Amino acid sequence: MFAIGALLRALSRRGKWPRLPEPDPEQADTRSDRLRYYLGNGLAVVVGTLFAAALWAIPPTMEDGVLFRFSVYDGVGRLLGPLFLVMGAGGLALPWIVMRLVAPGPLLHILTRSAMRQVKAPLDLLPLLRWLSGLVCVGAVLLHLALRAEHTTLDEIGVRWRTWPWQSDTLRTWSDVREVRIVASFEAMTGAIRQRQHLSLVFHDGECFRFGKQNDPKPGMVERAAAIAAERTGLGVQRIERE
Repeated sequence: MFAIGALLRALSRRGKWPRLPEPDPEQADTRSDRLRYYLGNGLAVVVGTLFAAALWAIPPTMEDGVLFRFSVYDGVGRLLGPLFLVMGAGGLALPWIVMRLVAPGPLLHILTRSAMRQVKAPLDLLPLLRWLSGLVCVGAVLLHLALRAEHTTLDEIGVRWRTWPWQSDTLRTWSDVREVRIVASFEAMTGAIRQRQHLSLVFHDGECFRFGKQNDPKPGMVERAAAIAAERTGLGVQRIERE
C-alpha cells in the first residue's frame, strides 16, 4: 500500500489520477451511514461468494476406463480460484452496492477518510479497486481452468499427462514402458536432498515420466499407481533411493 500510495500521489500531482472533491461539512456521515457502508461491504462479500460457488461447481474432468487419476483440482486446488474470485467479484460489486445504500454526501466523507488512511491523500480509490478486482477475477478464472486441465491419468492404453493448460495431453502406451520405479528421494535445484517418494516410468527411448515429485499426492497413491503400471506392463516395481 505504501508503494501504491506513492505512485497514485505522483500521478495525482501530474493530473493523471482523480482526487476526491472536498466533502461538505454539512453532509457529514452518521452512524447510520457507516452501518449502511459496512452492510454494503458484507453484501459485496456475498456477491463474491456466489460467483465463487459457481466457479467451484465446475466438476472435475470425468472419463471412462480410468484406472488411476491425480489432479490438483480434485483436492484443495479446486478452492484456489474461487477464493480469489470472492475478492475479485466482491471488489467489483462493492462500489455499485455502497453507492445505492449510502447517500453521496456522507459516502464522500467515508471514502475520503478511507483514502487518507490507505494512501495519505484524498484520492479516488474506486478506479483502482475496479482495475485490481477485474484483474483478480480474470486471474482466478484462468488459474481455476488451468488447475482443472492439469492431470496424471493411467488407463487401459497407457499413461497420459498434461502439465500446462495450453498443452495437449501427452500419451505413452504401456508397451513404451521399460522400467517401473518407486524413487525415495531427489535432488532439488538448490542441491538439497528431498525425501519425497515418487513414481518414475522409464520409456524405451530413455525418456522418463515422474509422478509425485513436484506435487504432493495422498499417502499410498504412488504405490497404487506403481502397482497399476506394473500390472499393465508385466514389469516388477524397482525401489531405488535416487535417480
